[in-house]
Amino acid sequence: MKDVKELSLGFEMDMERTARRAFGFLKYTFPSYVKGAALSMNDLSGQEITGMPSSHSAINSQERKLEKAWKRVEQNQLRAVTVYQTILLCRKSPVYPYQQILLSKFIAGDPDWKIQPVVGYSNSQYYNKRRDALCEFAEILEAKKVKNGCPEIPDLIIEVEEENEEKPEKSKSDDHRTDIGQLLDDGRTGTMLN
Repeated sequence: MKDVKELSLGFEMDMERTARRAFGFLKYTFPSYVKGAALSMNDLSGQEITGMPSSHSAINSQERKLEKAWKRVEQNQLRAVTVYQTILLCRKSPVYPYQQILLSKFIAGDPDWKIQPVVGYSNSQYYNKRRDALCEFAEILEAKKVKNGCPEIPDLIIEVEEENEEKPEKSKSDDHRTDIGQLLDDGRTGTMLN
């Protein structure tokens, strides 16, 4: 039986596929937003983030190229901040250590074996909690990206397919490694949750 979660939007989330997509997004796309904003993960966690990039006025109207580049930096900063704020909105308690798992894994860059004893769960329980954290992140991101004006951030929730429908093969876009569909530089494939 598939793990599903009934959402308030009136449909069921395929938790395994949504978690894989959210994992790929946080591992590959989110760092590209941070890099494109000329930030580091430490910048996100070390400062108070308001949600809006600082304004920048062009010094000279002739510097259109610089202005375009700055707009891209601002867009990436807003995307990065939106994702970081979404992580901070995930539940944080001993029963639901979702925020801690996501911060440790995707901001601090800690491996799962190092996070597991900190949150206090066995191996299988930890991976279930991580899956649930990724699904909660995907669910909250839907509202946060609208609130912050970032509709270009991809949708991460995958709905449960009807049993009668033909199931398409998993596409590369299912894991959302990047918002433009690029794979790893070395061409690796495989499950995103291991």
